[in-house]
Amino acid sequence: MSIIKELINNTTFLTVISGVLVFIISQYFLELIINPMREYKQIKSKIGFAITMYACYYSNPFNYDKKGLSDEIKIYENVSNELRKTGSELSGYIATIPRFRIHKIKKLNEVKRYLIGLSNGLFIHNSDSDTINHNIEFSRNIEKILNLKNK
Repeated sequence: MSIIKELINNTTFLTVISGVLVFIISQYFLELIINPMREYKQIKSKIGFAITMYACYYSNPFNYDKKGLSDEIKIYENVSNELRKTGSELSGYIATIPRFRIHKIKKLNEVKRYLIGLSNGLFIHNSDSDTINHNIEFSRNIEKILNLKNK
């Protein structure tokens, strides 16, 4: 018991213990709040970039009924893969969100579905399709959910 009393009264020991506790708490804060927020902002930025960059493609899907150039098809396939890849990265991020954040998970799953929908909507097989309107609606919904501000 006398050893414990001496340690409690020893300012050096208390300084070391408090320093270790501050370090542990800061690491938890970093891993549970700062890093996930940074990752979310990076993914959100990537989604905003994709929505803006590829608007010319999902607003004008490739129509298989009209004979197109094979180079043009490859461009659309690359854009489709990029949108799908971005949705997949978002899916990976969603898996790291704690389950008690159910509202955020639902919103991000919705964004993921819209990204995959855009990826799938880059190709149409007939001119009667309403794909263009769906694609534009998907992109607007993504911007609204993620609060992306286009100026």
